[in-house]
Amino acid sequence: MKPAKRFSYLETDSPANLPSGPEPNQPTTAEEYFSRGDELYYSGNFEEALRIYARALGIDPAFERAWLGQVKSLVEMGEYPQAEVWANKGIERFPQSAALLSAKAVVLARQGMVERAIGFSDSSLQVSGDSPFVWISRGQVFLAARNPSGADHCFTKAFEGRDRDWQLHMEAGRIYLAAGEPDRAQLHFELVTQINPKNAFAWWNLGLCLERTVHTDRAKECFQKAVKLDPYQDLFHNTLKRFKQENGLFGWLLTHIRKWSGR
Repeated sequence: MKPAKRFSYLETDSPANLPSGPEPNQPTTAEEYFSRGDELYYSGNFEEALRIYARALGIDPAFERAWLGQVKSLVEMGEYPQAEVWANKGIERFPQSAALLSAKAVVLARQGMVERAIGFSDSSLQVSGDSPFVWISRGQVFLAARNPSGADHCFTKAFEGRDRDWQLHMEAGRIYLAAGEPDRAQLHFELVTQINPKNAFAWWNLGLCLERTVHTDRAKECFQKAVKLDPYQDLFHNTLKRFKQENGLFGWLLTHIRKWSGR
C-alpha cells in the first residue's frame, strides 16, 4: 500500500512535501520538533503531532523516535493501513528497532491480525526485553488475543520502576479504553491527573471512562475540567456538548434505568 495523499507530508525523502519552514519561536532542530510532537501527542492532538514528527524527520531522517511517533499518531487516529505503511518504512530503515517492531505488532493487532502481531511482538522482545514500550505494546496484543493474564503480566513488566511515568500511564489507559475496559483505563487516567493535573487530555479520557461506567456527575466534572484547561481543543467542547445533550432529563432516566436493571 502507498501513502495516502492526505499524508504526503510524511514522505521524508521529499522535502517539498513537508510543511513550510519554521516561524519565529518555533523549533528548529529535530530534537526540538520531536519534543513538540510528543507534547501534542500526549495532549490528544494526534494529527498535528504527526505533522511535527514529520518535520523532525525532514531534518533528520534517521531519528528513530520520530518514526515511532508517526506510527503511534496514525494508530490513535484510527488510520491503521497508513500506520502499517509507515511502520514498514521505519522497519526498513531500522530493522533491529524493538520499538518499531512493537508498533507494527500493535498495528496488526488493531486490524485483527493477532497471530502476525504476536510474531512481531516476539521479535521485538528478542531485540530488547527491558523497554516499557515493548512490554506495553505486547500487553495490547495479548488483549486483542483475549489473553488477559498475559496482558496483565506485560503491563506489570512495563511499569517496573516506572509507576510514576505519566506518559506510560496515558498509553496504558488509552489501550484499555480502546479494548473496551473503562474500569481498568480509569485507574491509569486517575494517576495521570494526579501526577500531571494540567493535562486536559487525561481529564477528558477519565471523563469517558466515568461516562461508560455510568458515573455521570463525575464524568461531567472531568469534561468541564478538560475544557477549562484547554479551551482551544474542539474535541473537548464537542464531547461536553454531546454529553449535556445526552444526559438531560431523558438521558438521566435512561441511564438510571440501565443501572437499576443491570444492563
